[in-house]
Amino acid sequence: MPSKNLTPNMIDKLTRPIRGTKEVSDITKGLFLYVTSAGAKNWFAVYRVAGQGAGGLAGRRVKLKIGVWPVMSVAEARAEATRITALAASRIDPKEESQRQQEAEELDRLGIVGAVAGAWLQAMEAGQITGSRKRPVSRNTYRNRETVLRLHITPRLGGFAMNDFTPAVLGRMLQDIERTGGPVDGALKTIKALWTFAKSRGLAHGEAPSADLKPRQAKQHEARALSDDELRSIWWGAEQLGYPFGPAIQLLMLTGQRKSEIADAQWSWFNAARGTPTIPQAMVKNRKGSHEVVLAQKGIDILTDVARYHEALHPNSPYIFTSAAGKTPISGWSKVLVRLEDIRKELGDAPQPWRLHELRHTFITRARDGDENADGEVVWAPALDVIQATVNHALSVGVTGVYDHGDMARRYRIQKRELAEWWGQRLGEIIAFGSGQQDAVS
Repeated sequence: MPSKNLTPNMIDKLTRPIRGTKEVSDITKGLFLYVTSAGAKNWFAVYRVAGQGAGGLAGRRVKLKIGVWPVMSVAEARAEATRITALAASRIDPKEESQRQQEAEELDRLGIVGAVAGAWLQAMEAGQITGSRKRPVSRNTYRNRETVLRLHITPRLGGFAMNDFTPAVLGRMLQDIERTGGPVDGALKTIKALWTFAKSRGLAHGEAPSADLKPRQAKQHEARALSDDELRSIWWGAEQLGYPFGPAIQLLMLTGQRKSEIADAQWSWFNAARGTPTIPQAMVKNRKGSHEVVLAQKGIDILTDVARYHEALHPNSPYIFTSAAGKTPISGWSKVLVRLEDIRKELGDAPQPWRLHELRHTFITRARDGDENADGEVVWAPALDVIQATVNHALSVGVTGVYDHGDMARRYRIQKRELAEWWGQRLGEIIAFGSGQQDAVS
């Protein structure tokens, strides 16, 4: 069929075939319009790549769809067909070149800070990102990074390509975060980790714009063990807070566990026969395996009370300490701790700065101190490995940490229970469980 000087009027008048497709050749070399039996009219470039055939001749005939009439005009179709045939004459396969361009565009899209951040979080959730212990990062680390990205980094840098934002841009972002009282050092740490991830996926290259930036917030608080008076005040303040945060704080005091391990606890973890929750490996910081939390009788009593609240308020929630909607674990600790300090002041206390994690410091310190005689000498204290097993810290006794692959829950359960009961009794003496709170605090 001879080539035609296709015009919009001519194309509109082309009738569709009864079956198959009708091929119409334009005067532009390699440009064809195909009309289908359904009436669709599609532009195709037809070419042979020079040098790809036998003996250095042109290769096989290739059809490449380039557009749809009338979305692509005649002029646009001719220009694209001319470009494609020129590539083919230069021994470049237009289809392969198009695929390379699409891959490059996709790589550019993936290299945007917001997209890289999303991929990073997905990799963390899938357990593909390791922390300093060469194990997948904990759920708590994931939440912290997600919060910093969502609130502070993505709104400011989300539209930048990873290689486009400079130290100056990053410096201004950190200055803005610092000015508003945000976690400036946490944002810097997150950006550095994000860059490391991007480079490992080929989404960034060269030196990180954060390479020469240093933390700017002085350390605000040295960790310490709390005094008897502080323990007493916090316990009764938590009593007034009530469900869900109050009993969660009290369990942290009794068990020495990490905040997330108590706050995120689920009823399915609880073994009623033993009175022990078992934290699954995915939720444990050191990721070495599941961790059985042995409760003193006071801890079991607290959970029994919590179960009644749970049944009345959120009977279908899987979480022991749940949000108002019952769909997620409790959150918003900062505001709750401010409220706790107000309650402690109302009870006549003058609270000193402290952090929730210091309940864990206190548990371990008191366990190491054990029982003393009249001269202040330690007459009994649990073994170090028992304490470490109780709080689920990496065992560091001799070769245990590396070569011991035994069943830690079975091996330490009785000794952990002895420690839990000892501390439960000791904490009861400090707090005066059986007394009224005003008498106990005063």
